[in-house]
Amino acid sequence: MKENKISQTEKGALSEASLTTAIPKHRFRTNTDEKVVSGSRSVYIDYLKVLASFGVILSHSLATPLTEAMFTTKWYVVNVLLGMVTPCVGIFFMISGAMVLSSHNSRSIKYLFTRRLPRIGIPFLIWAGLTMAVFSEVGHNFNFNVWLENMLSMYHQYPTVAFWFMYPLFGFYILSPLMKVFVDNSSLKMVDYILGIWFVTNMLFPFIAVVVPKQYAGFFSYLPAYNMIFLGQVFGYFLLGYRLHKAPIKYKSTSLNFTVIAVIAIFTILINILNNKHITNIPVVGSDSLVVMFFAVSIFWAIKKWSINHPISLRVQQFTTTLSNLSYGIYLTHGIVMMFVDTIWGVKNFFLVFLITSLFCVILTYTMSKIPKIRYILLGIN
Repeated sequence: MKENKISQTEKGALSEASLTTAIPKHRFRTNTDEKVVSGSRSVYIDYLKVLASFGVILSHSLATPLTEAMFTTKWYVVNVLLGMVTPCVGIFFMISGAMVLSSHNSRSIKYLFTRRLPRIGIPFLIWAGLTMAVFSEVGHNFNFNVWLENMLSMYHQYPTVAFWFMYPLFGFYILSPLMKVFVDNSSLKMVDYILGIWFVTNMLFPFIAVVVPKQYAGFFSYLPAYNMIFLGQVFGYFLLGYRLHKAPIKYKSTSLNFTVIAVIAIFTILINILNNKHITNIPVVGSDSLVVMFFAVSIFWAIKKWSINHPISLRVQQFTTTLSNLSYGIYLTHGIVMMFVDTIWGVKNFFLVFLITSLFCVILTYTMSKIPKIRYILLGIN
């Protein structure tokens, strides 16, 4: 097959159109509303999704060794890897912002509630329920009534800590019509919509929580850091992704970009180690860290530039696109798979946990993606 040729505008400036590469139309659409126009898509988004997906799995495989003896050789290796993957969650938010706010469908409230939210919400509810049930069964304390109460309480408590990402993401999606208007123009209808969301989440639910019996009040509570209006610092990642997606590239060279990434990575790793030794107190882990924000932005921009300046073969590109389409399913399934690998199979080497979990999740989600209807229910793929 011939490699794709990507055009450049005069004087080296690349337009938004040059960010897409021609590939055959896929037989299914993913839950991320990626830009697909006349068989083209933003391929750098695929690279970022694959990178971030496996980065998240690696970060979770590091959880156990991080609690073990400090300042050993293993501990230093684990902290080096943690420093390298810490921007992955921020990158996911940026990807969501780039795609959602670039989609013309984001203006439609009907599309939001009939297409976008079901595609992420239905798989999330199913895998959240399965995850809680499996975790309880493995711990030999599964109780249906407790499981049902936890399911009903998901509005204000995570099914598992790894699923915290979904809460601000749902908030962004629900607010996406307003945000789309913000980046385009404005309308009274959108003002009414955001006022309706504010009324339900900030006025109606707290009121119900006060007037109903105490045993039901918790179902109408909320997570203070991620309620529907005050979505925390991660809101900036969402808007940053859109801004960088629209920004033209004026210089070809990516050497400086990757040098910046290396410098930030080294700084993050060293400061994190010094923080553990109580020598410094600079937050460098977590999406609310200023350092992590710069780290994520640097990676996002570098991959965008690199993908344009170094087009790869169509076959490799299609493989990357396939993994990208499976990324949401990989995220939803990796918790259960990792638990089996670590707890049931007894694999304790964190790198093996990462490799086995990644491979199994890819095989599992790819298999499910080939089954009509099942792929929509479990993976959000049409």
